[in-house]
Amino acid sequence: MKDYDYEKDLGTLTHYDGKKAETVKDDVNQFVIAEDGSVLFLYDYNINRAKGELWILADKKTTKLDEDVTAIIYIN
Repeated sequence: MKDYDYEKDLGTLTHYDGKKAETVKDDVNQFVIAEDGSVLFLYDYNINRAKGELWILADKKTTKLDEDVTAIIYIN
């Protein structure tokens, strides 16, 4: 995560492939890297509502999974 804005609780999620960094999505609140290497993240998080959209990055593709998500809880 880069360029994190602590007032908005949002930053830019980037992916590094070992050679270069690429922007995945701006306005990301939090992220978790799963055991399979996929990345779950909260996008467009509204701090007043305490909700955002849950997305996944897998195989270099982002997909929206759900709306109105409060947090990502990852249990290993």
